[in-house]
Amino acid sequence: MDSKIKIFFLVGKPACGKDTQADFLVKKFKAKKITTSEELRKFFNSYKKKYILIDGRKINVEKQRKIINSGKLVAFSLVAYIVKNIIKKAKKSLVFAGSPRSLYEAKMALDLVRKENIEAYFIHLKIDDKEVIKRSLLRGREDLDVLPKIKKRLKEFRKITLPAINYLKKEKALIEVNGEGDKKEIFKRILRKINELRRKN
Repeated sequence: MDSKIKIFFLVGKPACGKDTQADFLVKKFKAKKITTSEELRKFFNSYKKKYILIDGRKINVEKQRKIINSGKLVAFSLVAYIVKNIIKKAKKSLVFAGSPRSLYEAKMALDLVRKENIEAYFIHLKIDDKEVIKRSLLRGREDLDVLPKIKKRLKEFRKITLPAINYLKKEKALIEVNGEGDKKEIFKRILRKINELRRKN
C-alpha cells in the first residue's frame, strides 16, 4: 500500500453529519468516499455462492441477503470482512462514512491499520440527543426521520456503536470533535485535531 494513503473513519449518532464531513475530507485529501450500505449491496450483487468463510466461521450469504433486504443489520463479521478487503486493496485515500459501526469492526480496523502501519484517523462527531432529533426532523425523510424511528436508531447506536467508540477511546485511537454548529467550522475542528495528532506522531 502506498505510504501516502490515509484512511478516515467517521462515526457518531444518527444525523451527526458524517456524510457532510466525509465529503469535505474527500475533497481535501482527494480521497474516495465509502459507505458500508453501498459496499454491502455491491457484495450481495456480485457474490453468488451460498456461504462465505470468515475467520473460520461459515456465514450464510443467502440468509444475510434476506436480513439486509428486511432493513435489519447483517453479521458484523461480514461487514468487517468487506471493510478489511477495501482497505487492503486501496489505491488512494479512503473516507468511511459511518464505520466502524460495531465493536467487532472497530477491533478489526484498528488491528489492520496498526499492523500495516497505515495512517488512519478514527473521528467521533459528538452531538447530543436533542440535536439528533432536531436535525432528523428537519431532514424530513419519511422512511427514517419520525420520532419513534429516531429513538430506535439512538438505542441501536448506544447498544452497538458506542462500545466501538469506547474501545477506540480506550486504545487512544479516537479523535473526538464537537459536531454541533456550522458545518465548515466543524470541518476546521476535524483538521485541527488531525494536525495535532500528526505532530505528536
